[in-house]
Amino acid sequence: MANDLSQDLPNGPLSARSRDGYTEVPERRCSGDESITSSDRVRRLKAIPRHSDVCEETLRLQKKKQRRSISEASKASVIASLKRSRFCKNLDRDVVEALCKDLEYYAFSAGEVIVRQGEEGDHLFIVEVGLLEVSIHGRPTNDMVAGQAFGCTALLYNVPRTATVTAKEDSGLWALGGGTFRKLLRDHAERHQAQHLHLLERIHILDGLSNVQKVNVGAVALLDENFTSGHLVASEGEECRRLYLVKSGALQLVQGGEREGTHWLGGTPIKEVGTGGVFGEDYLRIDASHTLEGNLVAVGDTSLVCVLIEKLASVLGEHVELQLEKAFVGLSLRRTPWFDSFPRPRQQCIMSNQVKVISCPPGAAVRDLERVSSMPYYALVLEGSFVAGEVTLRRGQSCQSVAVERLEFFCSSSTELNRGPSLAGESIRPEELIAGPDHGRLALVPLEGVARCLCGEEDLPSDLTQHICQVLMIMRLPLLKRLADFQMSAVARALVASSNWKAGEIVFDQGELDADKFYIIVKGGVRVDRDGTLLRELRRGACFGERALLFSEPRSAKVTVTEPDTQFWSADRNVFEKYVTKNMRDDLRERAKLQDWTLSLKTLRHVRSIGVGSFGSVRMVEHVKTGARYALKRIKKVDGKVPEEVQEECKLLSAVSHPFVLQMVKSFETDKGIYILTELITGGQLYEQMRDKMGAVSRRHAQFYIGSLVLILEALHINGVAYRDLKPENVMLDSQGYLKLVDFGLAKDLMDGSKTFTVVGTVSYMAPEIFGGTGYSLEADFWSLGVLLYEMVCGRLPFGNECLEEDHIIGAIMEEELVFPPKYNDNAGKNLIERFLVKNPAERIGSNDGWAEVKDHKFFKVVKGDLFTQILSREMSPPLLPEGEEYSKEEFLSEIITLSDAEELADGELLRAQEHAKAAWEKLDVEKRGVVPSEELAMILATAEIDMTRRQIDALVEAVDTKADGITFTTFCAFLEHSELDAAAVLRALESK
Repeated sequence: MANDLSQDLPNGPLSARSRDGYTEVPERRCSGDESITSSDRVRRLKAIPRHSDVCEETLRLQKKKQRRSISEASKASVIASLKRSRFCKNLDRDVVEALCKDLEYYAFSAGEVIVRQGEEGDHLFIVEVGLLEVSIHGRPTNDMVAGQAFGCTALLYNVPRTATVTAKEDSGLWALGGGTFRKLLRDHAERHQAQHLHLLERIHILDGLSNVQKVNVGAVALLDENFTSGHLVASEGEECRRLYLVKSGALQLVQGGEREGTHWLGGTPIKEVGTGGVFGEDYLRIDASHTLEGNLVAVGDTSLVCVLIEKLASVLGEHVELQLEKAFVGLSLRRTPWFDSFPRPRQQCIMSNQVKVISCPPGAAVRDLERVSSMPYYALVLEGSFVAGEVTLRRGQSCQSVAVERLEFFCSSSTELNRGPSLAGESIRPEELIAGPDHGRLALVPLEGVARCLCGEEDLPSDLTQHICQVLMIMRLPLLKRLADFQMSAVARALVASSNWKAGEIVFDQGELDADKFYIIVKGGVRVDRDGTLLRELRRGACFGERALLFSEPRSAKVTVTEPDTQFWSADRNVFEKYVTKNMRDDLRERAKLQDWTLSLKTLRHVRSIGVGSFGSVRMVEHVKTGARYALKRIKKVDGKVPEEVQEECKLLSAVSHPFVLQMVKSFETDKGIYILTELITGGQLYEQMRDKMGAVSRRHAQFYIGSLVLILEALHINGVAYRDLKPENVMLDSQGYLKLVDFGLAKDLMDGSKTFTVVGTVSYMAPEIFGGTGYSLEADFWSLGVLLYEMVCGRLPFGNECLEEDHIIGAIMEEELVFPPKYNDNAGKNLIERFLVKNPAERIGSNDGWAEVKDHKFFKVVKGDLFTQILSREMSPPLLPEGEEYSKEEFLSEIITLSDAEELADGELLRAQEHAKAAWEKLDVEKRGVVPSEELAMILATAEIDMTRRQIDALVEAVDTKADGITFTTFCAFLEHSELDAAAVLRALESK
């Protein structure tokens, strides 16, 4: 019992920001992009700055440090203690040895405090000698003796200590700082990851894998082996189930000879691989034999890195050979200009369903094996070689038809053809290829297949290239890129090609009333003028006039042709309304209204408060002229600077554009703070709706909500963004009942394959690898979604549901097995949750094929059509339709919150509110000095009929302005703004005095 308690002693809140020096307190949320945390979910946390860079515990320890070398016996005891910690037990031996080198010794006399309850702590302690007493709120609860450890949680983040530890007798302890621990683990993980990537890049059969996949392979599939000269590594006739990378020495494949124990003597070498080479790649190619045609023998002392094919399959999926070939095709396609223009969520579909691979015996003509002469193709050599005249194409090289070149030309950013690095030349066409002397494999990508995958149609137009170009153009348009595939294809079909326009011709004039058409520039260019002033110049691929699809309003600018023979594609509003649902048009219309480049703080009028917390305040505002409503979040500067995490949040919000993600409109910076203007979300929190109206949800409802989150996270991950704080409180509903993901304060931009090491998030939804200290990536979001799905359908959390302390929840996440309640019997749902909640991130669903693998799961199958298309196009009705507008459940008086920045916004109601609050205050300031004595205000508040505890009153008194010898109006307002009081009741109490 003593050891369990000492291990779990520091169980304070998690650090929730990506910077050191942050700990968490229960958060308060608001509509817009924050939400109120309910009292029954106190483990939902939010960060506040630490009060100092060096905590009291560290200052106290500095006085007790002694210079001492650790003995072998003490080192063994320390290692045993570390191995009992859930955070250290899986560390490599060399890491633990390195940790021991950084231990420091501290000596305490009887009666001295080692750690104090409530203070921040950053050290792990192992008792070397003596006896320690553990007490909570002054009551002794336990004793600790030599060999026991406490403070393990502090290795991950700075936490408030949950107990006081005092020396009962003279005692000595070894201590390790959390900063040292985290840095060592990070350096070790980054070094190993870099080494693995370097090794795997030398294995060319793995070339098609992304860095993320290679990192996962390195984590689970690598094995180091060493052999002496002549050692038999693998026997003839065995199936080759490993790839061997030679670090030193050499490997020979020999035929003949004889075995003597573990060694092989004699024989004729038929193949040798030296240092830096790889053996076994040929056995992983399609159509190749997988059995060794000789005995594999070490030449000299040989050191190998082995890639275990069985483990490779756990990362990539079954049929490793096919998976590697598909990955290689995908890599090659992504290098072409035309394919790079496709939306990335569709790439996996194109690669897996539309690419046709043909095997070609030596000397076979491709035209005899496939109907390539009549179809536009892109061809890629996978194995062997192919000849066309004087040119030979080998693995990774490609050629394409004239139609594909036309598509490539259209997709390129310049008028000159922009060829990919692997393209062989204009002279070679797929139908001209002839297989070389070796057996060859060729991947063929027909444009017909690309069009079907891209457009989702059975009946395609005759000009496939033009249709694909039109769809790609629509995908680039901000207003239209959110359409579902079939909607984009339908609008593309309706585009009408214009005749050539002459330079100087007017397409439409400013103020024209019959605005019902939008235009895409196919060739040439135009200029856009407003009131005689040039706004911008547009060239091929640009669009103008698209607001006419949503609004019946006069043209806001004049558009004039600037180049001869300019051509357009155009479509009118009737086509748009025919194929786009009313719900989607309404949403697009509201989002379009938000965009107003003339916006400034002075054009916004305060309406009401909708949230307040440690970050600042959020209020509803409206444009003084148009009446458009927004949410405006204000964050105060720290030492005159915008907090780094706020800058990152603004950057990510402005970069992410998705119908189910909070839309950022603009940000404003003043001397005192930064303002983030976003769309106003009126439907309340998903969590509150589930709690109050739904309980455990049905499969159909879970399909809608989880399917929506899949679409959101897919869009974020495509842009390399890890969200890192997925939970019901961060999911809100718009006026139609569709989801909105808010609060990007913890999101992080991760480059391909990179990892982050910061322990952040809301503990119940955090993936186990976050606590491991060795880094994590996008896979952590898959885990969080699995937790949320479990909570939706089972009505409870999968791990630590009954736990109140974070370290107990962490223990459950890292060590407990997943168990379902008996009442939940949806087998498809169980399977998806189990695959989400795999503790090894490399084997978690989505770690290989990303969100395509998730979207293909049978849980998301519906009777008719595609679930994700129906959600995205707003064809599927949400389970809940918000009744009216819902904001924060707690009441805050908007006048109080907005007083300190009233001058920043538009005049009117805000200034009158300020005058009202000021008048109430002046009744107390009888001496007209601008301050109220602390004792007088405390007495008034204590006798007033308001729900204010003595603790809150004392906190207010402690916040006095010492220079003014009392509490100023500004100090009082600031206190109310960041407290949990009913601000309106406090004002009424003051007015009555």
